[in-house]
Amino acid sequence: MVEHVAKQVRVPVSELGFYEWSGSTIEYHRHQIRTHLGFRTCTTAGGRDEAGGVAGREGRARRAAP
Repeated sequence: MVEHVAKQVRVPVSELGFYEWSGSTIEYHRHQIRTHLGFRTCTTAGGRDEAGGVAGREGRARRAAP
């Protein structure tokens, strides 16, 4: 899996150990990925997702309507 991700982002496997896996950097990168793929964080007013569960910071992503 690690090798696959490294190939996708075109970096040596050894460099992935230095990535910030928490904080503002990964949040920004997640936003970029969702935008590029047409996904959005799925929440509604009141902090509940469309399935009725509590939507946390890592809410489920769904494809945005065209």
